[in-house]
Amino acid sequence: MHYFAYGSNMDQEELTRKIQSEGGDPSGVSNPRWARLDDWRLVFNYFSERRRAGAANIERAQGRWVEGVLWDATEEAMHFIDRKEGCPDCYQRVPVRVSDREGQLLPDVVTYEVVPKRKRTGFCPPNREYLDLMKRAALKFGFSEEYREVLNAIETANCGKRDA
Repeated sequence: MHYFAYGSNMDQEELTRKIQSEGGDPSGVSNPRWARLDDWRLVFNYFSERRRAGAANIERAQGRWVEGVLWDATEEAMHFIDRKEGCPDCYQRVPVRVSDREGQLLPDVVTYEVVPKRKRTGFCPPNREYLDLMKRAALKFGFSEEYREVLNAIETANCGKRDA
């Protein structure tokens, strides 16, 4: 199975440490590489209780794109990723198609999107540590300069309680 990560799960250490801490086999995620999800955009409209700040989400947006990391993942690893993402209560699996560096379209890919009842109406800034994980992955996997500028422009701060 292919899994497209666009937030903290782009960081191999973060992802494998979480799988291992839950009793899973971290080798169940492998072969990380750059990928691009077209007609979606990165947003921060979700408050993560665990991080006490905003966490990344995606939403459909014609003409926009999200750069991320494509993983090969076993079903067992996906079970642990589901748990990390709070699936299905916070995030839900979404089937997508991503492109690789050669422009080849990979059709059978899974990613996560925040469930409607958990979305905020406005921007919920991530904490610095979370955004730094994303920025490190962007450098490691050779994200475009344009997309790295998007990441660099994201404000960080503490976030208050969920919107009513």
